[in-house]
Amino acid sequence: MFWAGALILMTVMVGLAANGVRQIRRGQVTAHRRSMSRASNLVVLFLLSYLVKRVWIGAEDLDPWSQTALANLWIHETMVAGMLISGGSALYRGRQLARTRRATGSADDPPAEPAAIRKHRLAGWIGVVASALGLLTACGVLAQIFSLFG
Repeated sequence: MFWAGALILMTVMVGLAANGVRQIRRGQVTAHRRSMSRASNLVVLFLLSYLVKRVWIGAEDLDPWSQTALANLWIHETMVAGMLISGGSALYRGRQLARTRRATGSADDPPAEPAAIRKHRLAGWIGVVASALGLLTACGVLAQIFSLFG
């Protein structure tokens, strides 16, 4: 089932992002970048598979969903949107920081601006929290789908 696979993909993605947070706290910039890039690649994989799913199968019929289930779905979609926007911002800012001494370790490269680091960190944290909340609400969405289609 598509949505069960999507939940597994999101679980791995959140795990990679959490690992990336742990790595940067330890000063492992290269490992952090690798974990976050892998998490981003999983997001792109999901988005592409979702587009294919929508073209071939179409959208879910939400008519039989309860108001509570719909509210959970909307919260989930909001969290995913927040993850995409803030994660994209963190990715953009991270690529700018990749050319600095903080990432390269080379004294020849310019130092990272503290404001750039703060903005990257804030966007990243919003993305990680939104993805974790998205994963939590995705469990409710999948439970609703299973309850309807057994």
